[in-house]
Amino acid sequence: MERYQISGWTCGRWAMLAWALAFTALLLTGCGPGREEKERRREIQAQGEANAIRYVEEKYGFTPEVEEVQICTERGDGDLVPWANGYVLALMRRGEDTFKVHISGEKETLEGQDDLQYKIILEDVKGYMGELLGYEIYDLYLCYREEQESQGMRTGQEDREEQESREEQAGQEDQKEQVGQEDREERVAQEDREERVGQEERQDREGGGGPPECHKEDLIGELYSPGDLGGFLKRHPATIRIDDCLGQDLTDMGLGAVSPAAVAPPAAAFFAEYAKAYGMKAVLISYRDETAYQKGLDHTYGRGGVLTFGIWEDGLWIHSYAAFDQEGTETGRFEQQAYEELLFSCVDQVEGEDLQIGASREGWMDLGETNGEPLSKIYSVGTGQTGPVTVYLPVERYGKRPSVYIQHYDDGKWWQYEASVGQTKDGQYNILTYMGIPDGNFQFAVFP
Repeated sequence: MERYQISGWTCGRWAMLAWALAFTALLLTGCGPGREEKERRREIQAQGEANAIRYVEEKYGFTPEVEEVQICTERGDGDLVPWANGYVLALMRRGEDTFKVHISGEKETLEGQDDLQYKIILEDVKGYMGELLGYEIYDLYLCYREEQESQGMRTGQEDREEQESREEQAGQEDQKEQVGQEDREERVAQEDREERVGQEERQDREGGGGPPECHKEDLIGELYSPGDLGGFLKRHPATIRIDDCLGQDLTDMGLGAVSPAAVAPPAAAFFAEYAKAYGMKAVLISYRDETAYQKGLDHTYGRGGVLTFGIWEDGLWIHSYAAFDQEGTETGRFEQQAYEELLFSCVDQVEGEDLQIGASREGWMDLGETNGEPLSKIYSVGTGQTGPVTVYLPVERYGKRPSVYIQHYDDGKWWQYEASVGQTKDGQYNILTYMGIPDGNFQFAVFP
């Protein structure tokens, strides 16, 4: 059968194009909230703003200025469009001070959380920790949450009791509901929201999912009482990072001597107790001096609850650290070694030099991973210990982020791969790290 042609296209092709355009339009219409959802969001925003103002007036005794009211949204694994979870984050001001209030926008309520007291709590923590540690704190990072918002802090029994309480309350509310279409729709919508929020909370406790995007840390509902910091930290699991520039050895905090104690054992006991019993996470970092602190990489240890990941790349500037969480205590003191124009850093684990370093113009294997001859010597690093070894290559000698390959022996054969190369904040060194698996023995060289 003859097919009609239109400007060189068959009718079949035009049909396929039409279907594609229709499908694209369908996707685009599904990529944002619908009219009913937009109206619901406007209502949540208006009620949330009113609630936030009344919450501040009731709790602190003044009327705040409202700068912005954000709708809190969540997205499930199968959701194309994030849905409003019924809460708002109100950005507010009093004079020069700005703060946030997280509160429901689905009904009139005075139950919320805010971060207006953060500066007061931070100063109390600095003072308390300074007395506890007995040395000058250069910088301190603090974040905390309401206890129910903290992951991994609830037992299975508490979860069951919470679920039974929710079911009992839902049953009582159902009995009190009036018959009527509007009431039934409102109840169904509320139950659906509670089920989704409950699912998110369960994911949080199981280590998945997370809190609503706008529900940040440092928001609490209680009125903080100065002088009750110990009780506050029991009720609000916190993450703390304490930096000093004293070049101290923090590996001895009464937890196994390596050198004379620089920190009083009571401090170690405090952090160990609060980590185990109350979910605190803490990391103490001693930089070699103030210049080393300024040259150190981004000071983000502790953020997101991650205490020491990547700290080995800071071994050029950090002398030692001690970290505490529910899993136990981790301490480390960095050793530096120089070889020719290169610098090396690793956690000091043995007496004397941990690394045996050498160099040669020969010994690189032809495994098909590299092209041409190395531009540098082939450097060999040997150690009987496990753990990361960081190498600092001067930019003046090798340029910025050169191509560096590593070869090592594992599982009965040799391996080669291109290393990930970073750069120090001052731009003087390139950084590469060998993670020390299965051991700390490896070779590396710079290639074209």
